[in-house]
Amino acid sequence: MTETGHKSAANRAMSYFSEYAAYREAIQGITMYETVKKWYEDFDEEYDNIVNGLKEAAKMIFEKQNMTISYTGKEEST
Repeated sequence: MTETGHKSAANRAMSYFSEYAAYREAIQGITMYETVKKWYEDFDEEYDNIVNGLKEAAKMIFEKQNMTISYTGKEEST
């Protein structure tokens, strides 16, 4: 949360009226801050949830069909 307090509060309020604002608030607003704070305070209890969530995110992000391989170099070999 790099915003000032009043902007965070306004974004939180807007999250009740707009799907986009709710998404944005969830990933970078007060809700995200509270989630990370809970992970930090209860790390031992939250460890499995954190690891499972990161594994699920990795599955969605690093899919074979989304991969692009690029090569930059000389066409001839030496």
